[in-house]
Amino acid sequence: MLGQLHGGRADGSYERRLLTYTRPDLLILDDFGLKPLSTLGPEDFYDVINERYERGSLIVTSNRALAEWPDLFQNPLLASAASTDSPTTPIRL
Repeated sequence: MLGQLHGGRADGSYERRLLTYTRPDLLILDDFGLKPLSTLGPEDFYDVINERYERGSLIVTSNRALAEWPDLFQNPLLASAASTDSPTTPIRL
């Protein structure tokens, strides 16, 4: 997903590609944080979360604890917003 959005920034199709991830009723992102995020990855991830807010459900799975997200995002404020701008509490299984 983030690779597709990054490509959209390069070719001017970012908004169209973003719609691909904001339109579905449910978006499932599996293994978030498995690989390091690119420079614009944190912003793109937040854009998806922000655009989906109150529009559709989002499930994110990760082997990383929420406490590790600031390091992934390289921006503690953005990591905090991405992990708490939700009406539900993260559940650890």
